[in-house]
Amino acid sequence: AEKACILLAESMKKTDSEVEKLTAEQNEIRDKYALVLPDLLSRKKALEAGAEAEKKLLTYKSALKKIEADVARLKTEADELEKEKSEAEKNYDRLYSIFIANTAAELSSSLKEGVPCPVCGSVEHPCPAKISGEAVTAEAVKNAKEQFEGLYKALSEKLNELNKQENRIPNAQEIIAELVKQIEE
Repeated sequence: AEKACILLAESMKKTDSEVEKLTAEQNEIRDKYALVLPDLLSRKKALEAGAEAEKKLLTYKSALKKIEADVARLKTEADELEKEKSEAEKNYDRLYSIFIANTAAELSSSLKEGVPCPVCGSVEHPCPAKISGEAVTAEAVKNAKEQFEGLYKALSEKLNELNKQENRIPNAQEIIAELVKQIEE
């Protein structure tokens, strides 16, 4: 029994020594952890901020690509509208000129030598206007004018929309540059 007590005492001393050693190691680890914890938390926060900045960067890059695609589309649409407007304007001008010439010819058909012209008052009519080969009504002129004005308005609206989109590009590029700078830091 005495031998068992001695063995038990030695075992307890050994166990106490191991507990002291493990406690010292645990305290050393705790001290090291306390030293590196603020740095680790700071790095974690920086990584999280970087990840968030990368998400925003992708969002803004995607938005910038969409804006640029919209600008390209709007430019194409504006070019087409410009062509249509130009053609409508030429058509209106042509029809208006024919209408005016035909109206003048109509008035000149009732002119008589010695009788004053209802337009200018002259009693001599050396070169009366002649009807052109094409008959144009006031309604046709009105329709051509409305078509031209409608295309003019549509083009103006398209150019305003294009201008708004183009003005968004520098802002998006600036935000992207700031996000890239944040990520690199």
